[in-house]
Amino acid sequence: MRQFENTIFMGAGQSTESECYKLICRLQEGLKILGGLQQPDHPDSINEEIKCKQWRRMAGIELEDIKKDICCALGKK
Repeated sequence: MRQFENTIFMGAGQSTESECYKLICRLQEGLKILGGLQQPDHPDSINEEIKCKQWRRMAGIELEDIKKDICCALGKK
């Protein structure tokens, strides 16, 4: 889910620090998802295989949102 709709204003003191912290957390979340996507699946059943595929699809969508958030927060529209 998207968390940034505007560029972080770098002159707002504590508000800026809070937004930058949120941006760092978003980046860490993206790296964690990317690490999971790089690992092969090892499903033991068809149900697990379906769950793995669903997770990969949802992870890809979330990773795209994180990319958009990072670009938006840093000023790229």
